[in-house]
Amino acid sequence: MIYSEQNDSTLVERTLLGDEQAYEALVIRYQRAVIAAAYGITRDHYLAEDAAQDAFVSAWMKLDSLRDTEKFGI
Repeated sequence: MIYSEQNDSTLVERTLLGDEQAYEALVIRYQRAVIAAAYGITRDHYLAEDAAQDAFVSAWMKLDSLRDTEKFGI
């Protein structure tokens, strides 16, 4: 399966079924935007990367509570 061609909803659903590569595809898709947002707050690249990693871990841990899988990146 080519994960980069899948929409967010499919990737979220596959992640919930245990497909770790699907979540990796979501992280790759959004990591620049998340790091940029964190950098806008921290003004430190290393702190921004740490904050982004924390955000993705939190999102993964709470993914099963996402009501609308299309809204992962919003």
